[in-house]
Amino acid sequence: MKKLITTLLLLYIHIFAKLALVNNRATFIGITGSAGKTSARDMLFAILKDKYHTYAITKGNSETGVALGILGLKVESIGFSSLHKSIKDWLRILILAPTRLRYLQQYDYVLVEMGIDDPFLPKNMSYLLDIVKPDIAVVLNAYGVHGENFEKVVSPPVTAEKIVTAIAQEKCKIVTENPRCRFAVFNSDNKPVRNILEKVAMEKGTFGKDSINKVSYASYNVSTHATHFSYLVRDGETHQKLAISIKQYVLPEVYQETCAAALVVALYLGIKPADSKAALEKNFSMEPSRSSVLKGIEDSLIIDSSYNASPEAMHTLIRLAFELKKQTHRPLVFVLGDMRELGTAAKQRHEELADTIADMADYLYTVGPLMEKHIYQRLIGNKKYKDLKAFSSPHDAGKYLKKHPVKNAIMLFKGSQNTIFLEEAIKYVLADPHDTTYLTRQEDYWLRRKQFTLTKDLGIV
Repeated sequence: MKKLITTLLLLYIHIFAKLALVNNRATFIGITGSAGKTSARDMLFAILKDKYHTYAITKGNSETGVALGILGLKVESIGFSSLHKSIKDWLRILILAPTRLRYLQQYDYVLVEMGIDDPFLPKNMSYLLDIVKPDIAVVLNAYGVHGENFEKVVSPPVTAEKIVTAIAQEKCKIVTENPRCRFAVFNSDNKPVRNILEKVAMEKGTFGKDSINKVSYASYNVSTHATHFSYLVRDGETHQKLAISIKQYVLPEVYQETCAAALVVALYLGIKPADSKAALEKNFSMEPSRSSVLKGIEDSLIIDSSYNASPEAMHTLIRLAFELKKQTHRPLVFVLGDMRELGTAAKQRHEELADTIADMADYLYTVGPLMEKHIYQRLIGNKKYKDLKAFSSPHDAGKYLKKHPVKNAIMLFKGSQNTIFLEEAIKYVLADPHDTTYLTRQEDYWLRRKQFTLTKDLGIV
């Protein structure tokens, strides 16, 4: 019965979302990829917002969030809200949906993340494309995130390479199965994506390391108070140098890719590189716990990347923290949670991480069974660490860190959103308790969900 009701609700909002696009269609820019979708959306929004009426769908990138976003609606009672509140909320949506068909009429551009978790309906790209077909499509990358869901469509023997290829094929449908797409942007350094999209017969704009790309990387520098990107923007046979400084955030190098993707789209829309630079430096902001910098106890610096953790993003943030350690000569503390939803690759990816971090940090604390089994146990004899502990919950880790603070440390927090919730550990070591407002998943429904989840033993979900 629950599945039937969910299906009917999805169908209902799906129908009205499609109706909303019939006569009131702004230009849609769809963004997909295994990592970086939100930051690419935020960077593009920063560039466009002062020149055009621009709307970014921020609440969800899946089959529900995209459809509701088109109608300018959102679910307020997700997760562990009371049944009464949830029913009331969905009744509100059912009543309002038919009245929101003109919502997009006020906008020139709509930015939408198109995330996929599965090769099958309703969590695949085909389902999302049935709701909205973007005019401009951005494919950032394809990695093994949600790999366990794609194992079933890969012919034996199942390998990591085959899984990533299957993921890339599904994501690239935003171009290959989208007749409305007139411009495709993709990362030429990501081989699975490049192999598919370089053959597509339409106008394309690429970004990457090679200067043959429309936007290529020149340099990247980071300090504890700013991030600096520089690019070469190709104009025929010549290149223009473009330097961008993001002073509010300390960003990992992967953001050079997402910023480049936004620059390629902006160029296609006729926005000059200098104008994109000025807009980014003025307008760019991020959602909580995505490389946020917070003040910690004992003069520590917290790098809060607790929102989620794919292996690629984990390695990226670790390199960032290690670079800051080398620059500042401050002690480095890693607080790392499980990387979930990796399927049969989980053991290998955690062990690879263990080998990477073996000589980087001064202190290592893990949260979750995968971290304990494949990293803590692997490194327990490592004399490099001044302290090495494994915890089953973020609260246990946070309490220990508060009791045993490391003065003047750089502390990196990163782990999966799937029952790990490292933002709860951060609460114990904030210099200002009011800074909890800058942490992710602090809405009532998330707090209730975490309270329920973290009272039980952590397990693989």
